[in-house]
Amino acid sequence: MPTRIMKFVLVGGMWLAAMIPAAASAQDYAGYARYQTPGQCLQLVNRLDRLYWRDKRRDTVAYAPERDSVVESAAQAGRACGARFSVADTDTRDLLDLATLDLLVHRDADAYAAFGRLMQTKADSPAVVRAWTLYQWMTSLIRSRPLKLQYARNVAAQIEALGPEAATWRQAAHRDLAQYAMMIYDPALAKSEAEAAVQAGSEMNKFDRVDAPQDLIEAYAALAEAVNILQGAPQAVAVFEKALADVLPLRLPESPEQGMLAGMVRASQQAYKQIGTPAPPLSGQFWFNRCNVL
Repeated sequence: MPTRIMKFVLVGGMWLAAMIPAAASAQDYAGYARYQTPGQCLQLVNRLDRLYWRDKRRDTVAYAPERDSVVESAAQAGRACGARFSVADTDTRDLLDLATLDLLVHRDADAYAAFGRLMQTKADSPAVVRAWTLYQWMTSLIRSRPLKLQYARNVAAQIEALGPEAATWRQAAHRDLAQYAMMIYDPALAKSEAEAAVQAGSEMNKFDRVDAPQDLIEAYAALAEAVNILQGAPQAVAVFEKALADVLPLRLPESPEQGMLAGMVRASQQAYKQIGTPAPPLSGQFWFNRCNVL
């Protein structure tokens, strides 16, 4: 492995120590020479991790996103592949991939340093551009292994602080966090994030809202799932009534598109209406392979 030197960088108001690769010799990454960018090394890690699990019945393994990690053999390959890329010298367009790669191979300080440099290049960009960049990083954090939930929430707070101009990405960030909160069964957090997503959705400009009814519905669905656990099914049903009032005006009255949205919401709502009601009795109607005669 190449020699690495310590560098301190300012990220989000905090000084972080990052281990930056010193000049690497050719043999350090000779086996990975065909991987020319951090993104290609990132694909290598994911591919090796999937290959490891392919024949190991991963569907039977408990899901623990806050503890799971890529297998060490894949992480070692990622570290060797990425050894030639430093935060200072990597092209701006590759910094997000470099940060994501460093997360997967357990070099968190390097990851935060890479993203910190990326955000420095966006300092004078419009709020919507900064919001989009932060959202991409937040997505990397919640898809990382292990999941970096608190860091992701800190990034979502930065997106939230960008105000109405960034409403579309605020909605996306809070919606994603609500969905991931339910995956780790934290309904209180899911409810809080889903409520923030619904609020951000109401602040989106009309053009973005027209383009994103599915995203708005997903925020309401996440809210209903959390509300059902915390307050009960009737309150979850009421959430979908609010969703109908919010999204149906985005399509022409009585149009097929409006009908499709209504059907989508009603189908999800119906599942909560059935909670607590007796199931209908089973009845046999015909036997297969008996000429439909019972």
